[in-house]
Amino acid sequence: MSASAAAPVSSPVSSPVSMAHLEQFTDAEWVEPTD
Repeated sequence: MSASAAAPVSSPVSSPVSMAHLEQFTDAEWVEPTD
């Protein structure tokens, strides 16, 4: 898991949107959400 996931919620990098994208990006391969 990316270190950004452990960042404080106050951090712009750890925004809810970014967190959702991290799930797609965990395998170091960008997979765009099909939703």
